[in-house]
Amino acid sequence: MVLGYDPNRTSNSTYLHHIASGTLSGVLTRAITCPFDVVKIRFQLQSEAGAARRYTGLFQSANAILRQEGVAAFWKGHVPGQMLSVVYGGVQFCSFEFFTATVHRFLPHSKDDKMMHIGTHGICGSLSSVVSTTAAQPFDILRTRFVAQVQPKRFASSFQALLYMISTEGYLSLYKGLLPAIIQIVPFSALQFGSRSLFDSVRISRGFKDGNLSEFVCGAGAGFVAKTLVYPLDLVKKRLQVQGFSAPTASKIRKYSGFAHCCKTIWRKEGKAAFFKGYQAAALKSTLTSGIIFSAYRYFRELLEPDP
Repeated sequence: MVLGYDPNRTSNSTYLHHIASGTLSGVLTRAITCPFDVVKIRFQLQSEAGAARRYTGLFQSANAILRQEGVAAFWKGHVPGQMLSVVYGGVQFCSFEFFTATVHRFLPHSKDDKMMHIGTHGICGSLSSVVSTTAAQPFDILRTRFVAQVQPKRFASSFQALLYMISTEGYLSLYKGLLPAIIQIVPFSALQFGSRSLFDSVRISRGFKDGNLSEFVCGAGAGFVAKTLVYPLDLVKKRLQVQGFSAPTASKIRKYSGFAHCCKTIWRKEGKAAFFKGYQAAALKSTLTSGIIFSAYRYFRELLEPDP
């Protein structure tokens, strides 16, 4: 099964199959990788420096969360996180299939044209990410705020958090951090989908067997490359998402007036290395997430699609 539109493939798949496969792969991936996401977000929101830092390393932070908040803390924000995965995964893969099919209609090319194929996947991956990020942003906001909470919690449910944000901060609060989210996700998805196609081309040229394992390896490598190159933008997005959040949080919330001010303040107050706070957890999580989601999408596509 080839990811994206392939003129040489005979298939009875519909966009409903793409949505279902993307949704199921997103749900599975979120359930497995949620603990890494919790640790990453805690690091990203930590504006303190030196001895004031609560978290100093990957294993130290995981141990601190486990000891102080219990095992369940690693799945904080899991419900809004799963809502995010359902919306994002379904919309992303469905729109990716749509965009690749559209490109092929206007610019017909063969899969053997490797550079065109990789470029198409990169561009269509970035376009699909804009659509899915905009659709899923409110759930990302809710997830970030849940993960940031420590005892005593302000919100006991996603619905309660949603009502509170709308009543106290307005509807636009559900889209805080959307600009850096899009700025971050466009190059990330372009690199992720483009790198995945590049690695797949290398696999084919080296004669490695096609299958779910190879899909996982290609996807994992793509996730690592993409996250490493765009990580600072992800950190800025998380800082902006908790603006106006008054509940007790694991780290002090520094106030920012916007994207540019956030970048300047982090650079001036915390140093350039601060843009990579939580990178280890993020890189590990992104590698696993990308590998799992591409291989799971392939698996569910093959499972759900009727035989041609």
